[in-house]
Amino acid sequence: MEYREFKLGQENEVSNLVWEVFSEFEAPDYSDEGIRTFKDFIEPKELANTVSNSSAKICCCYEDNTIVGVLAFMNITHISLLFVKKLITKEELQKNY
Repeated sequence: MEYREFKLGQENEVSNLVWEVFSEFEAPDYSDEGIRTFKDFIEPKELANTVSNSSAKICCCYEDNTIVGVLAFMNITHISLLFVKKLITKEELQKNY
């Protein structure tokens, strides 16, 4: 596994991964309004704008050149996203971090 900083042009891939994981594990505990709000937050255009405005830093974890994890910081002090594909284990992430 390899960790790299997010680059513009990856927003669709990042948004898709986050939505996939959120939908399976988090969405069942959210209201419809909460789900819509989160979906808006991770829209590709919104991710690109947030990074372009230097409001957030996003790091991606790759396995075989595929994004398998996303970590986003807002203002360097707040973790706003932390999502990992279902098939990646905690041990795999820790071993390579």
